[in-house]
Amino acid sequence: MSALYHFYDYINRGEYVIGAGSLARAERLAERIPDSAAAGYVRVVDCGVAYHAGDVERCLETAKRISRIGEDNNDPTLVTWGLHWEGIAHLRQGRLDQGWALVTESPSQP
Repeated sequence: MSALYHFYDYINRGEYVIGAGSLARAERLAERIPDSAAAGYVRVVDCGVAYHAGDVERCLETAKRISRIGEDNNDPTLVTWGLHWEGIAHLRQGRLDQGWALVTESPSQP
């Protein structure tokens, strides 16, 4: 998880190259334990990247995986992130009812 925190820290300071290196390390470590909560948090970044690159299908698939990882690890924050991104992806695809239902559900997770 510390590699992921370093990623956010460097990106927020505008040090994008170092941040990208930290993300690559986090991704490499997450591959060793793909169903862990730590891997789920790395997937949250992947979800955002896919969405902003216009790959809404990949964002949707990744969001569902994030939710499953969160449920399996009893991590409500991960479940919330998964529901959030899944809802946002549905909205982008024009599925307003599905999208809003997920977006409004996501903050209410225990």
